Amino acid sequence: MRLILVDTGVMSRYIMENEPFMSAISYIGSERLVISAITKIELTHWINGYKAQLGPKKYRDNFNVINKFPVIQIDRKVSAIAVDLSKYHFTKVADLLIASTALHHGIEVFTVNSKDFKNIKGIDLYTPPNYLEIKKEL
Repeated sequence: MRLILVDTGVMSRYIMENEPFMSAISYIGSERLVISAITKIELTHWINGYKAQLGPKKYRDNFNVINKFPVIQIDRKVSAIAVDLSKYHFTKVADLLIASTALHHGIEVFTVNSKDFKNIKGIDLYTPPNYLEIKKEL
């Protein structure tokens, strides 16, 4: 069973119950999905920014969604890969850490921002069967 690392853009749309993203996640199967520590940090920051608008129940529900996905931590090897990538790729630090996590663990990345990863050698991007529906939502 090959794992798939879901990035922040996909997870945020999944949390917002955007249908094409929910279908894609369902198709893959939750047992194959993981998130990086940086994705969990970004999502936590994002949800906390909308705490007042969400209300207590939706706020809790959003964290329950995040917490059901295993988190791959940033260790020394992932950090070293990210530092190396940063010498050649001028992309956001979060994307470098997500790419480094995927490279180190040999897993695909499910992203809505393939341009952030396209020039990183060795990165495998996951394309769901409903890719065209997802692109319409962007």
